Amino acid sequence: MRSTSSFWLSLSLALLAGAVLFPPARSSAEPLPGFQRNGERWTYKDDQIDMHGIILMPEGKGPFSAVLISHGLGGSAQSFGLSKGREMVKWGLVCIAPDYAHAGGMGQKLNLQGPERTKYGASEENLRRASKCLDILASLPEVDSKKLCAYGHSMGGFVTIGLAAKEPDRLVAAAISGSGVAPREGFPAPSAAAAGRIKTPFIIFHGSIDNTVRPAQSESLRAILDKNGVACERHVFEGSNHPVDQEKPQEVYGLMRNWFARYELVAAGPLAAAPPTSAAPAALSPPAAAAVPEWVREKIEAKNSKYMTFTSKTISQKVSYFIYLPAAYDKSPDIRFPVLYWLHGIGGAQTGIPRLVERFDAAIEAGKTPPMLVVFVNGVRDSFYCDTTDGKIPVETVIIKDLIPHIDANYHTIAKREGRIVEGFSMGGFGAAHLGFKYPDLFAAVSIIDGALVDLNTMQTRHAALYQRIFGGQEERFLAENPRTLFEKNASAIRGQMKVRIAAGALVAGNRSFHEQLTKLDIPHDFDTFDVGHNHGAIYDSLANKNWEFYRQALAASGN
Repeated sequence: MRSTSSFWLSLSLALLAGAVLFPPARSSAEPLPGFQRNGERWTYKDDQIDMHGIILMPEGKGPFSAVLISHGLGGSAQSFGLSKGREMVKWGLVCIAPDYAHAGGMGQKLNLQGPERTKYGASEENLRRASKCLDILASLPEVDSKKLCAYGHSMGGFVTIGLAAKEPDRLVAAAISGSGVAPREGFPAPSAAAAGRIKTPFIIFHGSIDNTVRPAQSESLRAILDKNGVACERHVFEGSNHPVDQEKPQEVYGLMRNWFARYELVAAGPLAAAPPTSAAPAALSPPAAAAVPEWVREKIEAKNSKYMTFTSKTISQKVSYFIYLPAAYDKSPDIRFPVLYWLHGIGGAQTGIPRLVERFDAAIEAGKTPPMLVVFVNGVRDSFYCDTTDGKIPVETVIIKDLIPHIDANYHTIAKREGRIVEGFSMGGFGAAHLGFKYPDLFAAVSIIDGALVDLNTMQTRHAALYQRIFGGQEERFLAENPRTLFEKNASAIRGQMKVRIAAGALVAGNRSFHEQLTKLDIPHDFDTFDVGHNHGAIYDSLANKNWEFYRQALAASGN
């Protein structure tokens, strides 16, 4: 008979061997049935879901932590997920991004008025896709199934919040930007009641002047999480709009990485500067006169495009711009081309330009619109495309007196009003209307895309610091430069001589009143509204071929 001590020794060795032979499961031996991976692309299909997306793997064997990346309205796994994944994979995360029901893309138009709208954002359809992505990640041998996290922007943030509410114990940590809970019924975001079920620690990023998803929506989420004792950080960036992830990429990436590191998902990165936790009310802020204008912006690249600088005579220093040249330009040195001057919104993020270039290039190559040069103007982030009253930041003069003559002198352009269009988004819409209606002898058309056509009260309260810096705090100065004043002053030169359009997404009220004033003055124009938020890509998609026909008609007299 074996002794008791021998028995326990044998049992201990057996248990030890079992622990060695059968370590705690971290992931399944085989990927989920229905999942097919081909390099950075994947597909999945079962009896309820048919979806696809991108996946990126860190170097090494793993198992790694993993992140689900969720795009916003009109985005996609390819356009949004891939760019974010390229950064996060460097942190050691397996990155997966699917296309959701609200995905967009070249040639794909979202039916924003139809029943499909109910599938956008944190819908049951999208939450099924998000949950299945977590299942896919958990099944991969490269992934530690106990270390899953998520990041989403805008509608992708709605998905992230909804997923954390639906599966409270699934995510270790989460991050959202430009997102929050629903302010009312019928909004494609989770309700406050749903957010009350969240246990996942969240880090939140928002722009203070976000007109698409209001900062109050992320503040409501923060308050809910705080009340329930769920860890949460919320960072609001003054002067940033909806694409805060693009306007403040270093801060957003840095803070997000260290948030994930706090929960042992990744190694910590360099310390990132957070915005002030409590900003003074805008009306009490200094006039920001000390802000240094960024006359030269960072370099970017895009198809058939060039990053350029030139010396402005007005300020005696370099100014940057970005220019797209259609394929026909180099092939036809004897032909002169029209020019579209594209004015960015407040913050002036450069990262969206390559996508815009793709949009214009594809339409030109398809023959939908005439070949044209597109000049992406540097509006030094927040100028409203006006000269400052003190003359220190003369953005308008640099554009009119220096940039346009420089373009005409250095490229074979149609150097007359019939060959020029000025178009702008958000603050750039204000700028396009301001410059176009002030100088009707220079432009054949004005295109306003969800323009921030602010009135005096809005400028004095919401943009108080800029009101001081640009207009010197002078009511008469602001009114004199306001597009509403300018089109009344120059109505005879605009009426019948200039093609005008307004296409609104989120800023409908201001754009509608602008439309009504133009109508009263009998100035012909196009006016369209779409329920797509403050998103120029989604507005272009909604306009569809009408967008390209506008340019064709505007340039009909140019001889192009």
